[in-house]
Amino acid sequence: MSTTSGNDTHGQAGPQEVCFSILGPLEVTVGGRVIHLGGPRARGTLAALLLAESRIVPAERLVDQVWGQDPPPSVRNQVIIAVSVLRRALHAAGAEPGLIETVGAGYRLRAPHLDARQVEADLALARQAPPQQAAALMRGALDLWRGRVLAGIDGPGLRAAAEHWEELRLTTLEDWADNELQLGRHQDAARELGPLVEEHPLRERARALFMVALHRSGRQAAALEVYEQGRAVLVEELGLEPGQALRETHRAILRDDATVRQAGVRTRPAQLPPPVSSFVGRRAELKLLDALLDRDDADRQVPMCVLYGTAGVGKSGLAVWWAHQVAHRFPDGQLFVNLRGHDGQAPPLRPEAVLARFLRALGAPGEQVPPGLDERTALFRSLLQDRRVLIVLDNAASTAQVRPLLPGARSCCVVVTSRSPLGGLVALDGASSMAVGVLSTTEAEELLACMVGHERIERERLAARRIGALCDRMPLPLRIVAAKLMSRSTWTVERMAGRLESEQGRLDELTQDEVGVRGTFALSYRGLSPSAKLAFRRLGLLDLPAGFDAWTVAALTDTPLPAAARVCEQLVDAQLVQPLDQDAGSQPWYGLRDLVRLFAWERAQEEETAESAAQAVSRSK
Repeated sequence: MSTTSGNDTHGQAGPQEVCFSILGPLEVTVGGRVIHLGGPRARGTLAALLLAESRIVPAERLVDQVWGQDPPPSVRNQVIIAVSVLRRALHAAGAEPGLIETVGAGYRLRAPHLDARQVEADLALARQAPPQQAAALMRGALDLWRGRVLAGIDGPGLRAAAEHWEELRLTTLEDWADNELQLGRHQDAARELGPLVEEHPLRERARALFMVALHRSGRQAAALEVYEQGRAVLVEELGLEPGQALRETHRAILRDDATVRQAGVRTRPAQLPPPVSSFVGRRAELKLLDALLDRDDADRQVPMCVLYGTAGVGKSGLAVWWAHQVAHRFPDGQLFVNLRGHDGQAPPLRPEAVLARFLRALGAPGEQVPPGLDERTALFRSLLQDRRVLIVLDNAASTAQVRPLLPGARSCCVVVTSRSPLGGLVALDGASSMAVGVLSTTEAEELLACMVGHERIERERLAARRIGALCDRMPLPLRIVAAKLMSRSTWTVERMAGRLESEQGRLDELTQDEVGVRGTFALSYRGLSPSAKLAFRRLGLLDLPAGFDAWTVAALTDTPLPAAARVCEQLVDAQLVQPLDQDAGSQPWYGLRDLVRLFAWERAQEEETAESAAQAVSRSK
């Protein structure tokens, strides 16, 4: 391609196709011509916008990434100037106006064609394809790399971001070689793996694959020499012996084992359960989860988020749905476990039991799983050190249950679901925390329509809206209602809404097979302290449409105000009570969702005497 100045626009009839390339020196072509982008600051600014993948980049982050920790006093103006330089260069070359947008205090770049995005798309297809097609897709993706990512751009925050793409290239080359070996093209694999091992001698998977390729090419002695060279490097630089996979490859080659073609190929767990059907809404939550994977590269903590909320609100469905959307960004696998934090049939899983499962899934033979919790955690983190694995820890009971299951490598990502916020993970482990609320009115109707049928819901939209309100717009009860409507084609939506109108029978209606709203609330109730149980069920005796405060709880339970305030917070942590705005006196204010209130009323009818209930209500007036 020839380089042209930014002013050569004569004869252009309209906007020209713009292609951005970061997998090598930063390059932009407009209409097939490479354009000049300005000086280092402008190029660094463009790189930061491209790495953000169409997300808004605040000006402060541009400063951090491009100018570093000691920016000049005029840095704000310099950011504006850098963006203006880029806009002028693109416009002068004939690009469509408005590719770089100003959004609030930041900027967003719309990149119609980006080489990195094409790589991600090709690799996502490759992971679902048979070996021959996968190898071709990976080869095409590898060919898009033109050298060191963002070569020549040395912004302090940009080099670290570029390392993600460098690591992806190496992993993709290993995956390509793995497929080539499966296809019997061992000599082709050996030609590519030799330079890779020489340049990155500590990559044990590449070395193991190279040994397999050499052995299958009839070069057993060379394969054994590659092992000895790798062992010497590992011992000298890290003080470590080769890992299990590399040792097993070595032993198989020594035996001239016919199974050596499988040796050294890393186990990739794919444990995610199927995504929930008819997933709707949650745009804001999904956006925040996406941001986990694009945190500031100065933050060296493991990307981690706790999704918390009341039973039945859809935490697990959200986590699994998102995990499937981003699974392609974790080529070394996905781990999933239901920790049974709230399970009516079994106690919570102990972390050492979970680690045993995870270690076997990552390729550790059962006899090599150490006995103690600390040793298992250490081995787990060692196996994940150079891997990109997504870990979903569903239905967690406590911070103590989760902490041993956390990887040490920030190349991994962890999503935890729990009924409590797990504040310890936020305070000590750098987790972000997100409350998962109910669906909007429109989303609740859309969920019913997706499951029951849009025409059926459209004919009785007002009844569908009533069902949404009677189900507190929560996914679990809505799905139960939808399942009943699907199995009873003669029922009208109005009839279903009518059956839910009765408060005494509503929780009975919201049960299908072994799934029920009452049971999920009961698990939360079971974990409360005696004083919190007392307060909760007595709250069910009152009609509190505007909410309540700690004074109400103090009167209901005949306890001092400080103790009542602590009970209120316990109920909030258990997701049985919702915090509302403060009252005029700046006191915390709380509310009960209708379904939770009905469950509390049932508990009061079951556990309170008529006399104690009457006295509690009388004190609260």
